[in-house]
Amino acid sequence: MVPMSLRQSEDRHALGNRVGAFNVALPVGEPDALLRLARIQGQTGAAKSDRRGAAWPLMMRVLASMPGFAYRLLAQMVTGRVNLICTNIPGPPVPRYLAGAKIDAMYPFAPVALGTPLSVALMSYGDSYGVGIDTDPAAIPDPELLTRYLAAAVDEIEDCVVPRATRGQQKQAKRPAAQGAAQ
Repeated sequence: MVPMSLRQSEDRHALGNRVGAFNVALPVGEPDALLRLARIQGQTGAAKSDRRGAAWPLMMRVLASMPGFAYRLLAQMVTGRVNLICTNIPGPPVPRYLAGAKIDAMYPFAPVALGTPLSVALMSYGDSYGVGIDTDPAAIPDPELLTRYLAAAVDEIEDCVVPRATRGQQKQAKRPAAQGAAQ
């Protein structure tokens, strides 16, 4: 499941959240990294253009008015259908400071939801990004392994677009060591 902003450009500074969501089928069996990425981009682009996530706010209002037993029944039916929440958060495009000290990196946190064992968030900061991973320990007992797989997948995509000779220099400059990435 991918959260999607429903804000129009004219209300981008308004208070409160206007968020919907849509599902993406991950092409985990596709061996070509760029084709995997293109398939995901195609699904997310289609979902954003047809505004299919726009039904979520209405659904949330309906759920809030349901009797407790009906809500629990519906939640039990949905639990297990979403196994990953993945989001990207645009961060500040320029460096920020706290008490006069430059902030070197920012890491997002997106908590796991009931019945969803994995949450991954990406946040931009200047010309770099931070990734935050949260897991349900009952479902994913070795989150460090998941973190290594994610790093390998990023490396695989970088291999396709960035020459290997310059990639190591860029990683040193842009990718700080993971700190508390998986919980």
